[in-house]
Amino acid sequence: MLAFIAGPSLEKRRVEWFEQIGEAVQELRERLEDFDPRDLQGNEAFVTTVLATSILAIKTHQAEKLESFRHAIVNSCCRAP
Repeated sequence: MLAFIAGPSLEKRRVEWFEQIGEAVQELRERLEDFDPRDLQGNEAFVTTVLATSILAIKTHQAEKLESFRHAIVNSCCRAP
């Protein structure tokens, strides 16, 4: 019953969240000359941050929190792996 009630909303949140991550990475690509998104595969800070924030992002509807999670991902992209 819970899956029936919450399932569509959770799926919508998941899709929107991963779209936001993609947009953030694209913005970095456009802003930073030497930024190559393919390098993120080996960036453990980025992968860890995406996993941790994704769990939290799907659990909330609050725009402020989602924006904070997005900033954390952007910051993890810019740190040395």
